[in-house]
Amino acid sequence: MSIKPLQTLNDFTPAQRFVKNLAGKGLAPLLLLEVSVTGGRTYQAYKRGGKTEAREVFVDNIVGAAFWLGGVKAFNKIIDKIGEKALNVASLDVDTAKDALRDPVKHFLKNNTNITEKQLGLFKCTKMAASILLANALMGFVVPRINQGITAKKVAEARPREPLMAKFIERTENRDAAMSGAGQALSFAGTADLMNLVNFFENSTRFQLLATDAGVTAGRVCNERNGPSRIEKLFRDVGSTYFYMFNVPLMYKGLNKLFDGRVSRLDPVAAQQTASQLEKMLAGGKLSAVEFEKSAAGALGQEEFLTNVYNLATGGKYADPNKFVAQQTLRGIDENIGHFVKDVVKKADGGDITAGVIKSVQKQNFVKNMAYLGAGFAVSMFVLSTVIPKMQYAITKKLTGRDKFPGIEDYSKDKNCR
Repeated sequence: MSIKPLQTLNDFTPAQRFVKNLAGKGLAPLLLLEVSVTGGRTYQAYKRGGKTEAREVFVDNIVGAAFWLGGVKAFNKIIDKIGEKALNVASLDVDTAKDALRDPVKHFLKNNTNITEKQLGLFKCTKMAASILLANALMGFVVPRINQGITAKKVAEARPREPLMAKFIERTENRDAAMSGAGQALSFAGTADLMNLVNFFENSTRFQLLATDAGVTAGRVCNERNGPSRIEKLFRDVGSTYFYMFNVPLMYKGLNKLFDGRVSRLDPVAAQQTASQLEKMLAGGKLSAVEFEKSAAGALGQEEFLTNVYNLATGGKYADPNKFVAQQTLRGIDENIGHFVKDVVKKADGGDITAGVIKSVQKQNFVKNMAYLGAGFAVSMFVLSTVIPKMQYAITKKLTGRDKFPGIEDYSKDKNCR
């Protein structure tokens, strides 16, 4: 039974790759959400505040998303390049976590004798803090001020500045200047294994985004022009976190549990690999359920097959000794392969198992992946692009009595709105 030693994602259909990426923990699901959310928020802003608010919301979402999604990763790469020259190593792309199965740092140090584990850990910690602070500073303080400045300029060009508005802007600028130094230094709780914490930060997209969120939200709120604007931003950013980060994976797990009695399943790429291996095992014939399960245990336990599955499921990390793959991750893949075999036996319903039955289960697996993930994305998109904007606008209307863009409104006579 011949198997290509190391398969790549290009060996699978675009549809299979697309759904696999949606189910992943990288940036792809968030990028898809961001496109629809930006469109929805811009439309809602246009309905209330016209082109002025729509432009500010669009720029805030597009530029903010660029720094939010890629800021920490970009700064990590830049600082890595600086560190490689300073520490005289070819590459610092190594995971720092370890368990009984893997110890990437040990492998790395064997090939880089001019650096110690302590130096590597200190560099990684420094990089972690610097990347978060730089992303927070740009997204929470620099970008909002530039965006608001453009809005103020456009409003000023569109109409003469009245004395009352001049006083309002001056007072707002003074207050903003006083608040610009506000903020709290990031602190990290003690941990028994600092290297594991650093590894988690470097490799967890959601951890990076959450670490950025706190500072960014604080910066945006501090730099807003008045009370209603600050409340809107605070409500939007805090209320959006769950639907950006957690709703899709939790709904995916929940729907899997509700309809299939388990919280996960093989992604379409791994399902294709498993189905192909099982079909090769049958060699065009058929087996009873008992014979099939016995034979499947041997076919699916082959090292070459598992290497291919593990490698693609972990984004190529399994084949890289400098990367960490937790045993729990591999056990989860093994369990889902076992569930796939049970689904095939269940599908046969007491009859013989053929290649047709296996293909049917693979197709069913693909459809359920699409349906469960699609449901989560649909809910998140609707809430983020429509429900939250409408709620924040309703809050502003209730506070001010005006259904207008608070960023350019004069609340100088209303003490509750300053």
